[in-house]
Amino acid sequence: MEKALAQAKAAGRNQEVPVGAVLVRDGRIWARGRNAMIGRNDPTAHAEMVVLRRAGRKGGNYRLGGCDLYVTLEPCLMCYSAMVQARIRRLVYAADDPRPGSFRPASTTWSRTYTITASR
Repeated sequence: MEKALAQAKAAGRNQEVPVGAVLVRDGRIWARGRNAMIGRNDPTAHAEMVVLRRAGRKGGNYRLGGCDLYVTLEPCLMCYSAMVQARIRRLVYAADDPRPGSFRPASTTWSRTYTITASR
């Protein structure tokens, strides 16, 4: 999570919303990313999406099974959906996002670590 926080700080220095993410595969950092929506003029350039894109290119496959994603802020629905499509094994985030649009139902209390499984 420290590496994800470093990415968030870098995003903030670039006038972006300070969110960072790190994808870990086999105990090693596979990809890093931070919010880049303003700099890229891309509403989908959330930290999580940046990391998933980089990891997919690096591995030559969008399927990232066995990988864990560490994010500084609770993901939005778009990012969570992309994680499911990528078959991310586990999501860990540091802070809840109280705004509408986060993936966690507002009426429930959840852990900040999720195991993501896809039915076959």
